[in-house]
Amino acid sequence: MGTPHLEVVADSRLSSPSDEIPLSDEALMLAIAADDIHAFAELVRRYEQAVRRFCAAIIYDDALGRDVAQEVFLRLWRLRFRYRSQGKLRQLIFVIARNLSRSARRRQMLRGLWQDSGARPEASLETDPDGTIDRQRLVRGALGQLDRRYRLPVALRYFGGLDYEEIAAVMGLNTSTTRSRVFYGLKRLAELLAGEELR
Repeated sequence: MGTPHLEVVADSRLSSPSDEIPLSDEALMLAIAADDIHAFAELVRRYEQAVRRFCAAIIYDDALGRDVAQEVFLRLWRLRFRYRSQGKLRQLIFVIARNLSRSARRRQMLRGLWQDSGARPEASLETDPDGTIDRQRLVRGALGQLDRRYRLPVALRYFGGLDYEEIAAVMGLNTSTTRSRVFYGLKRLAELLAGEELR
């Protein structure tokens, strides 16, 4: 079976049974390994928004973040036959997202489109149905001002919704260091956002 087109995959979930008990991520991935397009559509549905926002936060560009997020899922599709269920699929997704985002950012730097210090270019933003676009703009702008130690752990927590153990695994850190970096990163982020409450 060839690589699915993500828009088609996203629409195909509408024909999946809706009264079934939701499968775990790992069960979905095992079904995907058997070329179940509905399982892949469900996995994309679960993670597309978080992965897209995370990628955009790392790259500072919504359009490119969306493209990289699509590549994350296509990469996952290509890896489906090698997947071994260990209860860590979400970690794998964000490891792929981290690596692809870093590569995209390096390409931008080589083209002179992005600098690691100073002003960041404004992202081209779309209106989100949940009305969070202004919040995303504020948080992403402040995120770019964080020290490098805190930037990625905070992005994984805030945009990706990962817990401390998952962030530690993605970052290759111990849990104690991860908690510390997320805590101080969020504290600094709140200061940059002029005391706005982070949710």
